[in-house]
Amino acid sequence: MQTLTKLRFSRNAFTETEKEGFKKLLKGDDFYRIRVPSNVLNLSGREYVVSSVKARCLPRDGLEEHFVIHMVIFNLDGVNILAINYGSPGACQYPRQLKFVSIDP
Repeated sequence: MQTLTKLRFSRNAFTETEKEGFKKLLKGDDFYRIRVPSNVLNLSGREYVVSSVKARCLPRDGLEEHFVIHMVIFNLDGVNILAINYGSPGACQYPRQLKFVSIDP
């Protein structure tokens, strides 16, 4: 029987290419996406859980991230991640108001 007591994720420091890519996400007001293996005990590399947040919500003094991981534990198959809530700690520090387009009949 396997017991999961701790779950740790690590991230490598951004390369210069990745830093430039992040700057492009900021300029385009696009989403920053993460991907983690869906089964944390069997890293087959085939199935992932993906989550995203507006890139503008992450850059504070560094890349601050907040994860809430929803998992289910199977006796034979290991531990599967069902979903990840991903974002910055607290509210987005650069929120923008929604702009609605008026549609004239």
